[in-house]
Amino acid sequence: MNDDMDDLDRAIFALPLEAPPAGLREAILRATVYAESIVPAAFGRWEIAGIGGALALAAWFVLLAIADRDFAATFSAGAYALARAFADPATLAWLATGGSIAVLATFIGGGTLRLPVRTKRS
Repeated sequence: MNDDMDDLDRAIFALPLEAPPAGLREAILRATVYAESIVPAAFGRWEIAGIGGALALAAWFVLLAIADRDFAATFSAGAYALARAFADPATLAWLATGGSIAVLATFIGGGTLRLPVRTKRS
């Protein structure tokens, strides 16, 4: 396919090459492979502990619901009552109103909501 390129290849490989600067390889490795990671952790220690605690509590509730029929019946009745309460149109309207006020306060405040705080007695 590229049989006629042999002369060109020989001419390219015959070109004199300049020696690389001293320490170039080490500088490239320091800047890439050995560079320190600047990515912050996704979660802090307290957040990880809270998520772990919530998952442990959820696993405990699941095991309790599987093992104890009375608890399962009580838990499911409570879950149904909570679902019915959130399905009420008045509750949904209040939740929507509160959410829209929070969004508007965030946009109007420039992303942060600052409340006036007095530091001294008046």
